[in-house]
Amino acid sequence: MPIGTTPWKCRLQHSTKWWIAIIFCVGLIVRVSLILLTLHNADHARMDQVEPYLIATSLANKGTYADAFGSGTGPSAHTAPALPIILAIIIRVVGVGLAGYLARSILAAIVSSAAYAMLPAMAVRCRLGLSPGVIAGLAGAAVPLNFFNQTAGDFDQPYTMLGLVGLCCILGGYWANERFSLRGGITLGLFSGALCLLNPAVMQVLAGCYLFGMLRFAKRRKELSIFMATVAAFMILFLSPWAYRNHEALGKAIWTRSNFGLELSVSNNDYASAQYEVNVLSPDSPHPLTQKKENDRVRQMGEVAYNQAKQKEAVSWIRSHPGRFAQLAMQRCLFFWFPLMKRWWQTIAEALITLFAIAGLLGLFMKKHPAFWMLLAILVFYPAVYAFVAVGPRCRLPIEPILLLIASCFCVYLWRTLEKRRKRTPEIVL
Repeated sequence: MPIGTTPWKCRLQHSTKWWIAIIFCVGLIVRVSLILLTLHNADHARMDQVEPYLIATSLANKGTYADAFGSGTGPSAHTAPALPIILAIIIRVVGVGLAGYLARSILAAIVSSAAYAMLPAMAVRCRLGLSPGVIAGLAGAAVPLNFFNQTAGDFDQPYTMLGLVGLCCILGGYWANERFSLRGGITLGLFSGALCLLNPAVMQVLAGCYLFGMLRFAKRRKELSIFMATVAAFMILFLSPWAYRNHEALGKAIWTRSNFGLELSVSNNDYASAQYEVNVLSPDSPHPLTQKKENDRVRQMGEVAYNQAKQKEAVSWIRSHPGRFAQLAMQRCLFFWFPLMKRWWQTIAEALITLFAIAGLLGLFMKKHPAFWMLLAILVFYPAVYAFVAVGPRCRLPIEPILLLIASCFCVYLWRTLEKRRKRTPEIVL
């Protein structure tokens, strides 16, 4: 759909709804089939030892949001509450073991499929045109490059992926049409608050959108500021019950989750690698899940004091090793945008998506497209934290549909340009 043709309170066209349904079905069939085909190789016992699942187990069996690092480690805010609550419901309804693993994986597959299915809607709302949304949606649905993480139901990334696409659908409509109403601010604020209960990275994304929006809407800065202030107010209102619970249980009003100090320490020490998977598997990693000494410290100090101590240790190490920290930060940025996958062809495909997305973003900038600054804010501010903490393919997953959509914009533009040149070139008749 060309720029300027999308009305404000637009309804999705009938064809767009059909594409959403088709893409969702393709994605779900592919993912569920792969889950069933690889089920005999699934290490569900290992997945049952990650923090969100351990909290969910405590929640399901004891009714307490606790024990992120094993039984007896106490009340927790290590993980935002939405995912452990979902996992606790699955444990209560389906049970544990293989059946529980299968239920969690299929639910994650449904969520991942929905994220790609929503790309046509996002493309229309952001005035990128239906074609790039359909191409990106079908490609992402049919070829799950990051399959393990898309179906890893014990982590929040599949859910965050759908949430970010939804955020773009909501904000993209306001942004493209330059309409920042009070009602829109309330809607976006409540949605963003719910998304923060999955992953707090949405806060830095919205902050980036506001900063870049001040550049994009120079004549509407007051209107944009009121809109974003409304968003922030209703986010705070939505998160208040969780912050109050943490104040009562942990002695501190933690608004999202408490794990930054620990992750910073695990990612910045004498034995640290830029890759999350390497750190997790390393016997020298100072993590309470793998080191008994650290686990005992959590039990003795409590989670909040422990995370504060770990953050001080990490900051001290960074100050005394600036060169090594800079090296790790550059490696982490590189691995985020060009992740090392399990198979060589996956690594190449992910790198091509990044390169095509950069080209697509440049094309939107040159066209002065209204969605450019919003998309740039997401791609700049979402991964900002990964300059400080270790990365892996799972960390990149939430923005992969958005990258694929921008890359598809470039591919559509390239195809149309080549078609125009071909039609203009006269045929030589011998």
